[in-house]
Amino acid sequence: MRQNSSDTDLEVMVLFSTKNHIDSFISKLKENGIKATRDSSSHQKVRVLNMHQAKGLSSDLCYLVDPRLEKRPLVDKFSENNLLYVAMSRAKTELVICKSKCGTLPYKDVTKGARYPLDIIPNNLVKFKIR
Repeated sequence: MRQNSSDTDLEVMVLFSTKNHIDSFISKLKENGIKATRDSSSHQKVRVLNMHQAKGLSSDLCYLVDPRLEKRPLVDKFSENNLLYVAMSRAKTELVICKSKCGTLPYKDVTKGARYPLDIIPNNLVKFKIR
């Protein structure tokens, strides 16, 4: 996460597709001196939520964690695409997508040649940072 003096008033939202990894992610942030909450109604600067909780909310900076990184099967393509849209439209200023590089389609109902929405993003818009 970005952290410098100009970010003191920045609202940040980190979105997962499920609640499974939220507590461990908040613990990691806390270990690094970053206060965060999983409460969607909180006015805390950093909120870690699942995509469903983010409906109707917005933040300056939004991190979207690719649902494929959570290693869960996605059954309903239509619902998942709608949920991705909700998550991607929460950012007021900047959206950062933590994208799976494997490109594996998670849907059980996928037809040959179908593409996952996050894989359609042109490569010139994607930055990979490896530390």
